[in-house]
Amino acid sequence: MPGSNAGGRPVDAIWEHFERLPSNKSKCRVCGHEAAANPERMKKHHAKHADSENRPPPAKQPRITDFTVSTSKDDKNKFDILVGRFFFENNIAFNIVESTSFKELCHALHPGYKPPNRKILGNEILDTVHTQLESKCSKKLIGKEVTLCIDGWSNTCNDPIVAASIQHEGDAYIIGSLDTSGEPHTGEYLAEVTIDFIKKAEDAEKYGAKVIAVVTDNAENMNLMRKTIEEKKAVITYGCGAHQMNLLAGDLVPTSILHKVTEVAKLFRNCHLPKAWLEAEGCLKPPMPSSVRWNSHLSVLLWYQSSWTKIKSIILRHSDYFSSGAPKTVSQHIKSLALFQQVEDSVKCLKPIKDALNCLQSDNICAAEAVEAWKDILDGYRTESEYRNWLEAAEKRYNKSVPPVWFLANILHPQYAGRRLTPKELKEKYTSLLPVYVDFVAEGKTVFMENWAPASGCKVENFIKLSRDEQEISQGLAELMITMLKLIPSTAGLERVFSTMGFVHSDLRNRLGSEKVTKLAFCLRSLKSQDN
Repeated sequence: MPGSNAGGRPVDAIWEHFERLPSNKSKCRVCGHEAAANPERMKKHHAKHADSENRPPPAKQPRITDFTVSTSKDDKNKFDILVGRFFFENNIAFNIVESTSFKELCHALHPGYKPPNRKILGNEILDTVHTQLESKCSKKLIGKEVTLCIDGWSNTCNDPIVAASIQHEGDAYIIGSLDTSGEPHTGEYLAEVTIDFIKKAEDAEKYGAKVIAVVTDNAENMNLMRKTIEEKKAVITYGCGAHQMNLLAGDLVPTSILHKVTEVAKLFRNCHLPKAWLEAEGCLKPPMPSSVRWNSHLSVLLWYQSSWTKIKSIILRHSDYFSSGAPKTVSQHIKSLALFQQVEDSVKCLKPIKDALNCLQSDNICAAEAVEAWKDILDGYRTESEYRNWLEAAEKRYNKSVPPVWFLANILHPQYAGRRLTPKELKEKYTSLLPVYVDFVAEGKTVFMENWAPASGCKVENFIKLSRDEQEISQGLAELMITMLKLIPSTAGLERVFSTMGFVHSDLRNRLGSEKVTKLAFCLRSLKSQDN
């Protein structure tokens, strides 16, 4: 309680918060501040303490970083790579990265990130992603036995491109392409190109694989190229079996029949009114036969066979349209029962080839299985009397298609063991492998082969390794058998690579160079395979 002055006014209540000091001064009990003993000033000073007790603590001083999202250099590089992988996997044009909507998307996801421009995306980032994926493939292929496929292709600008891929365990990896404009496609030149591709595949800094065979198409210059390579490199070479089988389909279908059916297909494919009438009937769009599109001969014949009743009703309902010119000729073809019967006979003839060709186009087929596919065709034509007219042509293509090394692969395959080969084919020996082959026959290992059961789920290669470990077969024989399993019978894997390259090098992106197309196709296939 405040005291009182003797004989004067009572002491002001403010003195409860102050101490009296000599020389008429006061000291604040809260903060220790000293000042003149003036009650009015003392009240003002004490009011500051009262306000501070009721006032919330001061807010933290804002900084400019509180209003921005920073992106480190490492984050920037990481985001650039992810953007690149997205563009390359989905075959998106580079200029989209500079579009306003894409920039807005990137800003919404991470405001501090600025996407690269199209030049950086199509050069530095493409090279980085390609190198990363190539390194990943190298880890799978290093030291592995692979088959190299090489073939020619024309891009959207009609430039002649020679490309090569290596195949291992069902996967085809494109390793390079070359624009051969201005170069003569002689056997010697193509041999030099192929040897360069082999060196690249076996380069330890690239893939580090071991090329055991080279597969090409069956053109004359390719045949000469294969002979030149075998003289210079210790590799097996042969032509594409699927290509020969597709040529067999062309041999067996009479040209007159295919020509007439093609005329019908063209009219209902390219002319507006017949096309509309065909769609109204619910029929499929007619395919076109092509010597380079496998199974296309059978496709157009099957279309004609399945649509014949409906297209016949179309020409009856629209007789005025089919009364003159090309439509009249087509209507005569359709009305011909003889032509329809010939088409049905051709379909029966080609169905065994279709099944075998689908087998040869598989990613995981080996040369031994290709021999069995050919044997199925030949045996079918021999046993069915209606097919015997086509047997001679089939045997001729078979002799052209199947090289001696395929017979050896069939003999060394645990499931087949050469049982369906003729005595002449059993005598065909691939000279460089003759010593091991003789040991195989002398040891009577066909008994070992009969013990393999496909239904067990054991892979052929694993079965061979197990038999080697249990010393049922020698190390050399096991290695040869496994090598024979790596021989693929066709260039189907490379043809699929060409499809990818055509998808990348479209009419809208026709300014891309062959090297960049190859990199983009490699990235697209690699990234898609990871997704699958």
